[in-house]
Amino acid sequence: MKFALHAGTVRHTNVAIDIRTARRSGFDGIELFLPKVMRYLDAGLDVAELRQLLGPLDVPMIDFLMPIESADPKTRKRIEVECERMARLAHSINCPAIQVVALNEFPGSDWTSQKAILVSRLRELSAIANPYGVRLAIEGAIFSPFRQISQALEVIDEVGADRVGLCLDTWHLWLGGTSWEEVAALDPALILSVQLADTAARSGPDWQDEDRTALPGEGVLPLGEAIDAVLATGYSGFWTYEMLSARHWEWDPEDFATAMLERMRVLMTGRIQAQ
Repeated sequence: MKFALHAGTVRHTNVAIDIRTARRSGFDGIELFLPKVMRYLDAGLDVAELRQLLGPLDVPMIDFLMPIESADPKTRKRIEVECERMARLAHSINCPAIQVVALNEFPGSDWTSQKAILVSRLRELSAIANPYGVRLAIEGAIFSPFRQISQALEVIDEVGADRVGLCLDTWHLWLGGTSWEEVAALDPALILSVQLADTAARSGPDWQDEDRTALPGEGVLPLGEAIDAVLATGYSGFWTYEMLSARHWEWDPEDFATAMLERMRVLMTGRIQAQ
């Protein structure tokens, strides 16, 4: 089983510190976080330096282009520029995927019109990424009307599985009402990344990213059931863990990463042995 550090989880750091943290903590890979990567590239550092920093680490995905459904010309242009830069970088470091996320900027409320926008936009972005050998990993978010696995499968069917796949985030799946049976029935070839996320109890009237403050197995989400569902598909790729915890951001990054990895291993090991 392969584990990657989600660099967006270790927030107050840079690319070099994230990579060093992942290597020293015992991770097999790292999901690079787009804002940090853009800052790294904008500072004039080149890909050769990044490859040297990575050493033996794999990069299964770069997180994320968002909001892909936006009709705002400046936002669309920004995302296209980011897509091209990240796809070119991904090709250079053998990274197979870029995460893409839709939020709530759809002009209409019906699924037919929303799907048409997503399909059109993903075709445009995949036309940028595909020549570099990079697929787009779509994630359904609870903050968006695009949140169901069934919706994602419809979109993939129209855009093409050779260009678009799935990023499975257990927090969004659970809160969005996706059943673990639906997850277990997925074709593993469609799954480009699995982002585990436990959660504390809801802190307000609506769920927020900031509720994701629990280390693996210490929250209220049935994380074991989620892992079992993904394993049932036959998925054999990377697993990451995503937290958005201000308290843990103040820990030493290495201590934080080690705590996440140790708990993920405990959760995963027994389940893999039972397969």
